[in-house]
Amino acid sequence: MKPLIGDAKRVLIAEDDDAMRTMLATALEKSGFHVDQSRNGEELIERLCTAGGCHEFPAVIVSDVVMPGMSGLDALAIIRLIAPQLPVVLLTAFGDRRTHQRAIQLGAGAILDKPFDLRRLNDLVGELATTGGGPTPPLPQRRSGPKGAQSADHESRNV
Repeated sequence: MKPLIGDAKRVLIAEDDDAMRTMLATALEKSGFHVDQSRNGEELIERLCTAGGCHEFPAVIVSDVVMPGMSGLDALAIIRLIAPQLPVVLLTAFGDRRTHQRAIQLGAGAILDKPFDLRRLNDLVGELATTGGGPTPPLPQRRSGPKGAQSADHESRNV
């Protein structure tokens, strides 16, 4: 059975900080979303797939990047295998260039640096939920050019 993107109002949050997870859930619920919560990447993946398989998904996933156990980036890599078009918004307090590049390579729909405006998150989740947003296509891998120079097919994109 092909996995389906679920209810356009259902959002799954993965955040290890209880206060931040509650704040995110409350803000999204006030905007009309139905919110499921998980505390880490492992719980996130468990909520997506049960022993019976992967059949229905939320419209959007919002995940912290740095969490104990499985990170948001590791969870995103697994999500891409089971639901390639499922929009994922990553949140990070460690928004260095490398983290952003990895998120883009893995196909994140967006990555927001903490602190961020909750209205921006609500708008972004709403847009991705209604358009089906899909992930940003992964960037091509670097390849060697003449005389060992590195080149890429595309420039780095902001998410």
